[in-house]
Amino acid sequence: MIADIEAGKIGCVITKDLSRLGRNYIEAGSYIEIFFPKHNVRYIAITDDVDGLTRQEMDITPFKNILNDMYSRDISKKVLAGRMTRSRQGKFCGGQPPLGLMRDPEDKGHLILDPETAPVIRKIYDMALDGWGCMRIAKQLMDDKIPITRVKSNTECDVNYYSWGSARISHILRNPFYKGAHLVCRTHQKGIRSNTYDIIPREESVIDLVRIATYINTIPAALDMVRHCKNMGYETTINIMAISNAKESEITEALQLIGESEVDGIYLVDSYGSLYMEQIDDLSDQYLEAAENTGKFTGIHAHNNQQLAFANTITALTRGVSYLDATVNGMGRGAGNCASEQLLGFLKNPKYDIIPLLKFLEKHIVPLKESGVVWGYNIPYLLTGQMNRHPRSAIAATKEKRTDFLNFYLELGDKD
Repeated sequence: MIADIEAGKIGCVITKDLSRLGRNYIEAGSYIEIFFPKHNVRYIAITDDVDGLTRQEMDITPFKNILNDMYSRDISKKVLAGRMTRSRQGKFCGGQPPLGLMRDPEDKGHLILDPETAPVIRKIYDMALDGWGCMRIAKQLMDDKIPITRVKSNTECDVNYYSWGSARISHILRNPFYKGAHLVCRTHQKGIRSNTYDIIPREESVIDLVRIATYINTIPAALDMVRHCKNMGYETTINIMAISNAKESEITEALQLIGESEVDGIYLVDSYGSLYMEQIDDLSDQYLEAAENTGKFTGIHAHNNQQLAFANTITALTRGVSYLDATVNGMGRGAGNCASEQLLGFLKNPKYDIIPLLKFLEKHIVPLKESGVVWGYNIPYLLTGQMNRHPRSAIAATKEKRTDFLNFYLELGDKD
């Protein structure tokens, strides 16, 4: 319309009232007082009795514009306050829900799992937990012809429906909705399922060191966390998980990035308990080279799926790795970790006293196990370790007390 007025094609502009022209009183006033007269355009606001030909009626127009502007701002504040209230009550106030979620038909402010697309999100997270990079995940989804959005039934999908990309996958993996966080007007609130808290400064804390566990594909985000923790006064380590699934070139690039960062230590982590001593030898040398060149220490965190946690730990020790993770009676998720009592027996250092540890085992660990708490080596963990798989299947099998080991093994094979 502005271009047509400037071209002389329009001689009169009519709106229902002044607010239809604009609720910003400065902008509306500039049109009425300057722009329209300059281009010989008559302006009429019907319900406000404004006519550009009658100057007497135009005298009150600026005040009406100011009132319209105030009204508009008041409405905006009320709308925002209403959205804030609903959002603080846990209501979803956005537009389209994230993929995998949908509005509850009985409560539009409540999100529920979308049975059609939720499995896609689970698949993405499962692949990421297995150490897959964003590009690899995107390619797999495209190969599987999985649409990037919810598709109505009986709808033909063109090629754009399958155009997954690494940026889209990265956004999904970083989306706080999927971990239970709730976003309130750009401010994160702790959600029902969220266990995240602000990190307090080191001088107010009982801990000295913060470990940042990361996969190869999320190292840049992990380094951001390192910087934050360092600014809070903590020592830090980067623990690269699922290293048994990473390519040689990926490990080299990752260690270079970490070496150039301000992190204090680099941890070799056998997440799936699938590595053997020869592999620990080689990886320890790689980690040590990257650490020594930049003045960092190295550590190892082994899992006991194949009952090699102790052997792999002392193998890394003999290569020069200085931080050794161990737990009492090997307590840990799934198959557990290197046992402290084993490691102390191997070190045979007078400054390490095994007697308090044995007392702790008698007093606390034995009753804990007798109460039904389960961890440690079993056949399902062995099989996931041998097949270099995330232990989630073995964890589920252990909870279900499965003893059909052959079927379990065949199920793992079917997932290839």
